[in-house]
Parts: sequence; structure tokens; C-alpha cells
Amino acid sequence: MYVEKLSLVDFRNWSELNIGFQSDKLTFILGDNAQGKTNILEGIYFGARHKSFRSSERLPLIRDGAEQSIIRIEVLSRDRRRTIASQINRYSRDRVLINGKQTVRFDGLLYDFPMVVFQPDDLSIIKDSPSYRRSYIDEAVESVDVQYGQLSSQYDRLLRQRNNLLRSIGNRPGPSEILTLDVWDEQLSDAAEKITLRRKEGLEELSDFILSSYRRISGDNKRIELQYAQSWSDSVLSSLRKTRENDLRKQSTGIGPHRDDIVINLDGFNSRNSVSQGEQRTLAVVLKLASATMIEKVTGETPVVLLDDIVSEFDSKRVTRLFESLPSGQIFVSGTFIPDGLSGSVVVEIERGTLHGAS
Repeated sequence: MYVEKLSLVDFRNWSELNIGFQSDKLTFILGDNAQGKTNILEGIYFGARHKSFRSSERLPLIRDGAEQSIIRIEVLSRDRRRTIASQINRYSRDRVLINGKQTVRFDGLLYDFPMVVFQPDDLSIIKDSPSYRRSYIDEAVESVDVQYGQLSSQYDRLLRQRNNLLRSIGNRPGPSEILTLDVWDEQLSDAAEKITLRRKEGLEELSDFILSSYRRISGDNKRIELQYAQSWSDSVLSSLRKTRENDLRKQSTGIGPHRDDIVINLDGFNSRNSVSQGEQRTLAVVLKLASATMIEKVTGETPVVLLDDIVSEFDSKRVTRLFESLPSGQIFVSGTFIPDGLSGSVVVEIERGTLHGAS
């Protein structure tokens, strides 16, 4: 996949920006802090995914004083040239148009427009709550399996409906309410089993890429083991039945894929709390690199890679190894300088809100 053009109107600090990119080049976006470098990468990502990699909130994306932001990108993906226009509206619903036609479903965008982001906050994947690791595996799997996004959306909908039912019936359900809960349990457990199976398959597919990427970037031969930690035993359906009383009391569903975790061990030590922060940071980058490699190997489509202010996070040797390990496609890097030894790149500089070197 290649991003050919980006247009931003009232997005973050940019009142207006129009920029074209070269498909096979490493593009550096350079400038001092608070110039809007990351906002350009965020605009590229939002244009393809209709979500930010920095925040789940929409309103901060709209420039102060404006009523809407408009993000427009032109991409070449899977041998098709497409234009995606997104409107983020302050007082009404957002809109997304692909080649001029409005779309309301976004669960296929990860597959249609493969993109991988590296950023300092990726450290959360390793050291913070399980939700970050679940998001990582879900995004990696959906990037190579278009049906997984639909399955995840179905599970999320069923989970919301079951939780709403739990809240409405209270601690003492009657016979009819128990029958209704039985129906939701069967539907939810079916989707949960499918999600869990596909996540485990995805971890297995990723494991070799993760190990080889870690050894290339770190320069050592430590072992990496990934374990999928389920929140239940036996089947999902039987576990839902066993934990029903507790779910009714807490008015939420306590087991299922939304409660699972991924344990990442480095030489036998849990990377979440038993390795150095330097190793945690390397592992976070390795996980993203592995997903980019998997996308290329499984789908044949090279993802766009966005490196947000990550060069300053590593020593020069690991930076060199990182760039040597990246896919061969389009790569964007934001930062304040270009690492030594990198050539053949395009440089876009930002100074006082003005681009220099842009096409």
C-alpha cells in the first residue's frame, strides 16, 4: 500500500495542509517540538482507519475555533486507487466517503489499508493492562483476516447486549429472564470461541516473526515465549453458566476474550514486570515490526509504516538495526534529526507551521 496524497483542513494545529508523497521512499518529517509533525502522521493514519493512534476522543482532533476537520488521503492498495475523505464534526455525526460513496462500516479498513505505527507509547503494550495486548493481537489478526473485524464487532455487540440484560434484571432473575440469558450466553460463547481460536492462531503466526525481529534488533539470542492466557476453563458456555451468579451481582460479564491476556516472556521472565525498561521498549517495537512482516508475508501487501518520534528512544546500533528490519514499502518518520547512515530519503521540514521540501 502507498499513500500518494494527504490533505488536512482544521485538523489539530493545521488549518490547511496539502502534501504529496513518493511511494517507494523513506520520508522524514522533521522539525522542533510542537510543530505538528506527529499530527501529519496521525492524519495519514486517521485517513486510512477513521481513528487516531493517539486518542479515542474525537473533539481534540478538530482545530480550536473550527466546527469540523476534514482528512483526505489518496492511496494505492491491493492494485486499486482509492480516495478516502473523513469528516470529524463537532456537533453532528462523522462521515467517511470512499471514492465518493459514504460508508458506515469500518471493520474492514485494517485489511483494506494496512498500516503499522511505532510510537513511544507502545511501551504500554508490554507493561500496562491486558487491554493493550488484546488490542495488539486483534489489530494484527484483522490486518490479515478481513472477516475477523466483523467477528469482533459481533462479539462486542453481543457483550453489550448481555451486560445490558444483566443490569436490567438485577440479582434475582425470573424464569423468563433466565431463558433470555441462556440465549445470549449461547450466542456470545460461539463468537468468543471463534475469536479465541483466531487469536491463538495469530500468536502462532507472529511468534517466529517476533523472535527473528527481536534478535535482529537487539543483537542477542534471548528466548521469547508468548502464551495466551484465557479468563476461563472448559468451554466458554459452561464457564458463563458457572459464573452467572457473580455476573448478576456485578452486572457485567466476567469471562471471555474481553478479559483475556497475552503473557510475553523474555528468557523465562515476564516482560511486564521482570525485565528492564530498555528491553520492554525493544519488545514493543519488535511486536509492531512482527505484525508488519506478517502482513507482508500473509497478504502480499506491504503496509505503510509510521515511526513517530521513535529514533530518540534507542541507541544508534538498535536504530540502524530497526531500519534494516523494516519492510520495503513506504515509511514515514517524524523526529528532530535523521539518524546517521540513512540515505535515499525524502526530507520534509516544518518551521513555524510551514512545510519545506513537500511536493
